[in-house]
Amino acid sequence: MTSTASHKFKSQFSLCRSLILVVMLLSISSFSDDFRYLTFGPFVHVHFGKEKTCSYGIEASYWSYRGDYILPVGFDIGLEFEKSIFRFYSDFKALVAFLGLSAGPVFEFKKNLAPALGLQGSAWLGLPIPISLLTEPNLNLFILTGDVRFRKINNQNFTSLGGSFKAGVGETSSIFNP
Repeated sequence: MTSTASHKFKSQFSLCRSLILVVMLLSISSFSDDFRYLTFGPFVHVHFGKEKTCSYGIEASYWSYRGDYILPVGFDIGLEFEKSIFRFYSDFKALVAFLGLSAGPVFEFKKNLAPALGLQGSAWLGLPIPISLLTEPNLNLFILTGDVRFRKINNQNFTSLGGSFKAGVGETSSIFNP
C-alpha cells in the first residue's frame, strides 16, 4: 500500500470512528433494562459506483447493553455475494433508539484478482416487530432495516442502499442481575 493510499485509508477509518463517537456522546439512551441478543437474517443492497449492481447476503449480529454503557453496542459478521465477487466483513455497531451506525473492515475476493482489504460504514434505521412479548428474560422479535452503506476498496468508492429482515432472540436484565 502506498503512503497516499495508507493515508486515505487512515483518514476514512478516523472519520467512521469519529462518527460513532459523536453519536455516542450526543445520545441519551432510552434503554432501561440490560439486555443482550442475537439477530440473524438476509439482506440485499443496490450499489452505485462505476455501474449499478445488486448484491445479497446473510448477516449475524450480537448486541449488548448494560446500565454502565452509554448506549447499546454490538458487532456483526456478514457474507455478501455479487456476480463474481464474494465479500466477508465485520462491523462494530452502536444504536440510538432505532437508528444505528456501524463501521469495520471488508475483505473482497474477485475472480482472477488478488483479495483486497477495504473499509465500510453504514447508517441504518431498524423497525423491531415483536413476535411475542413474553415475560422476562425472553425478547423475541423480527427486525426490518433500511440502510445506506459507504465502502472503499482499492481506491474505489461505493454507495449502496439496502435492507434486511432479521430474526432476533435475547435476554433482558433478569439474566444479568439475578
